[in-house]
Amino acid sequence: MGLHTGETVGDAGDYVGLDLHRTARICAAGHGGQILVSQTTRDLAEDELSEGITLQDLGGHRLKDLSRAERLYQLVAPDLPYQFPPLRTLDNIPNNLPRQLTSFVGRERELSDIKNLLPRAPLLTLTGAGGSGKSRLALQVAVEVMDQYSAGAWFVQLAPLLEPALVPQAVASTLAIPEQRGRPLVDVLLGHLRHKTLLLMLDNAEHLLSACVDLVDALLRGCVGLQILVTSREPLRIEGERNYPVPPLSVPAPETLVPIATLAQSEAVQLFVDRAMAVRPAFVLSEQNATAVLQICRRVDGIPLALELAAARVKALSVEQIAARLGDQFRLLTEGSRTGPLRHQTLRATMDWSYDLLSESEKLLFERLAVFAGTFDLEAAEAVCSDERLEASSIFDLLARLVEKSLILVEDRQGETRYRLLEPVRQYALGRLQETDEAPGVRRRHREVFSALAEQGHVGLASAERLAWRARIEADHDNIRAALRWSIDSRDMENAASLGAAMARFWVSRSFIHEAWTWLNELRQHEDQVSAHTRARLLNGVGLAAFEIGDALRQATEAAEDALALFRELGDYEWVEISARLLGMIELERGHYERASVLLEEAASLARQRGDLVAEAEALRQRGYLAGKHGDYALATQLLERSLAVVRPTGRRRSIGFTLGHLAQVYHYQGQSDRAIDMLQEALSHCLAAEHGTSTAYFLKVLGLVQLQTANHQKAAEAYRRCFALAREAGYQWAIAECLIGFGGLAAARGDTAIAARLLAAADAFLTAFDYVIPSADEAYFKKLIETLRHLMTPDDFMKTWGEGKLMTMDQAIECAQSVSNG
Repeated sequence: MGLHTGETVGDAGDYVGLDLHRTARICAAGHGGQILVSQTTRDLAEDELSEGITLQDLGGHRLKDLSRAERLYQLVAPDLPYQFPPLRTLDNIPNNLPRQLTSFVGRERELSDIKNLLPRAPLLTLTGAGGSGKSRLALQVAVEVMDQYSAGAWFVQLAPLLEPALVPQAVASTLAIPEQRGRPLVDVLLGHLRHKTLLLMLDNAEHLLSACVDLVDALLRGCVGLQILVTSREPLRIEGERNYPVPPLSVPAPETLVPIATLAQSEAVQLFVDRAMAVRPAFVLSEQNATAVLQICRRVDGIPLALELAAARVKALSVEQIAARLGDQFRLLTEGSRTGPLRHQTLRATMDWSYDLLSESEKLLFERLAVFAGTFDLEAAEAVCSDERLEASSIFDLLARLVEKSLILVEDRQGETRYRLLEPVRQYALGRLQETDEAPGVRRRHREVFSALAEQGHVGLASAERLAWRARIEADHDNIRAALRWSIDSRDMENAASLGAAMARFWVSRSFIHEAWTWLNELRQHEDQVSAHTRARLLNGVGLAAFEIGDALRQATEAAEDALALFRELGDYEWVEISARLLGMIELERGHYERASVLLEEAASLARQRGDLVAEAEALRQRGYLAGKHGDYALATQLLERSLAVVRPTGRRRSIGFTLGHLAQVYHYQGQSDRAIDMLQEALSHCLAAEHGTSTAYFLKVLGLVQLQTANHQKAAEAYRRCFALAREAGYQWAIAECLIGFGGLAAARGDTAIAARLLAAADAFLTAFDYVIPSADEAYFKKLIETLRHLMTPDDFMKTWGEGKLMTMDQAIECAQSVSNG
C-alpha cells in the first residue's frame, strides 16, 4: 500500500494528475504486506497516529520516474510484518539511468504498449522526429521494467559520437567493460554479456545507424538474456526488431470545445502547465488562459520539445502572446517549405520562433556553440565563440541568457559547471551556422582550443598531475574527437595528425586502445601529407598503441623504428629520447636484450644531458628491469637503487611503485623472498594510489609467483585472483597469460595435473602469439613445472592435455583458471 497526499483533477468519476502517479510509484516500491508513506502524508498525519503506531524513516529514494527523490516512511503497527527486502527503487538496482530534473508527464498508453512489447521483442526501436520525446519515454520504460533484469538497465548516449567505430566502445565504457589487447571489442562485449539478463538502451542512433546495426545484430545473436531498446529517427531494420513509432502527446481535436476539467487531462496540456510552473511557480491553468494554452498545444502538434520551449517563455510573455507569435511563425514556415514532413516543419517553426526571440548577440553565440560536441565549459566557449563581433567578456552573460531560455543545459560534473545543447537544438543551431560564411573560422578556433588542450594533456599525463590531466581530457574527449574529424574531413592533415599524435598517450592511459588504433591508422594513410616532425610524432603514437595492444609487438617495432629515425634526422633530441625509450621497451619485451640495452642507455644519456633527473631515473629503471629480466642481478640492483634514490623524494607514486616492484623482483631472484614480499606490498600501495592498472596487475602477478615458489599457496592464490580480476577488467592480456602460469602451478601443487598442463600450454601459446618473453628466472620455473608434469603423467596423457591447452581460446582458459581459483 502506498499513501501520498496531493491534488488531482476529477472528471466523471475518474482522477488524473501527477500526485496520483507519485502515489502509484510509492506503492510500486513496496512489498506485499508493507505500507509506505510519503513525506507529505507523514507531516500531515504524524500528530494523529493511534497509540502503538509509528512511522519508520526509510530515507530518500528515487522512485520510478527519474526525477526528485522521495523520502519514504514505513508504517509500523503491532499486527503488521516489520522486515521486508530492500525497496524496489532505482537506488537498489544496477543502472546508470540519468536523473531527470523534470517530471515525466503522460504517455500511459505508450508505456503500457512498450512494456507489453518488450518481453516479445529482443530489439525494440522507438522512432519519431527529433524532439518527439523518444529518449524520455525510453528512459521511463527502462525505469519501470528494470527490476526484471538482474544485471540492471544501462543508458548509452550516442549523440556526441561522430565515429561509427566508437559505438562498441561507448557501450563498453558505459558497462565498465575494459578493452582487451588483441581481441575485437565486440567479442569482449559478447563474452561479458553472454550470460547476463540486462536491458541496454542506445539513444539517438540515427547518425550511426550502420554501426548500430552491426553491433546490435552481433549482441542479440550471442546474448540470449539481453534486451535492447533503441531510440532513432528510423528503425535499424534487422531480424528480431519491433518498431514502435512515438506519437506526439495527446491534444484535443481542433474542432472540439473542451471544458477545462477535460482539457487538464490532455498530455500536451499537462506537460505545458508543468513546465510553465517550473519557470513561473504562480502559473495555473484557468478559464482565462485555457484557450491560449490549447492553441499553443495544438499549433505545436503536441511535440514535447516544442511545448517545453514554448513553456519556457511564460517567464517573460503571457500565454496569449506566445500563442500569437507562434501562429505567425507557423504560417511563415508552411509557406517557405511545403515538402518536409509536417512534424519537422512544426519543430522547425518552434525553433525558428525561439531563435527569432533572441537578441543579435544571443543568436550569434547560439549558432557558434553548435560546434561543441558533448559538454563544454565557459573558458572554451569564450575562446571559441569570441571575435571582433562578440567580445569574450560578454560570453558569460549571453550564455546565462541562453540557459534561462532553455536552449542550453547546465550540468554539474564533480564540482565543475559545464554546458551542453540538446541534440535537436544543436542540429538546428549548426544549420544556422552553416548558412553563414563564418563556420570555418569557428571550427578552426574550436580545433585550436582542443588541440592546445591535447598537447597540454600529452605533457601532463607524464607528470605528477597525471590523474588530474586524465580527467581534464576525459571531460572534453567528445570535442577533441569532433575537432579531429573536422580536420580530417577538411583535408587539413597536418593539424589532424598533430592532434592525433598528441592524443595517443591519453588513449593508451585510458585503455582506449581500439580507438587509438582506429584514429592513428586512418591518419597514417595520409602521412605523406604532413611535415616530417608531425609524421614522426604520429608514428611514435602508432608504435605506442601497437605496443599496448599486446599482440602487435612486431608492428609496433616498425613504427617506433621509423619515428626514431625521423627524430634523429630532425635533431629533436627530446623526442629521440622518448622514441628510444619506447623502442627499447618494445625490444625488451620481445627478448631482444642487447638492442634494448643500447636504446635505453641512449634515452638515459639524453635525459642526463638536458638535466631531466626524473626522465633519467625512468630510463635507469627500465635498464634495471631489463638487466633483471635476463638475469644480470648485480647490474639490475645497482640501476634500480640509483633510480629509486632519485624518484622517491619526488613523490611520484607511479615511478616509485614501478621501481620498488622491479627491485623486489630482483631480490626474489637472488633468494631474498621475505624482503621481496615486503617491498612488493609497498610497491603495490604506490601503484594503487596512482591508479595505474598495468603496474598493479604486474606486481600482483610477481607477488603471486613469489608466494607460490615459497609454498605459500593460499597467499599465492589470493594474489593471483586479484591480478586476474584486474587484468580481465582492464584487458591486460599479457597479465592474464602470466596468471595462467600461476594457476597452473597451484593446480600442480594440489595434484590436478591435467588442469595444470592445459593452463601451462594455453599460457605458452598466448605468450608466443603476443611475442612476449617472460623473465629468465620465471621461464626457468615455467620449464621446471612442465618437466614435473611430464614425470607425473603418462606421455600420452601429457601430450593429449597439452594439445588441448594449446587450442584453448582466452575465454576457455579463463574459465579453466577460475576452476582452480574457486577450488
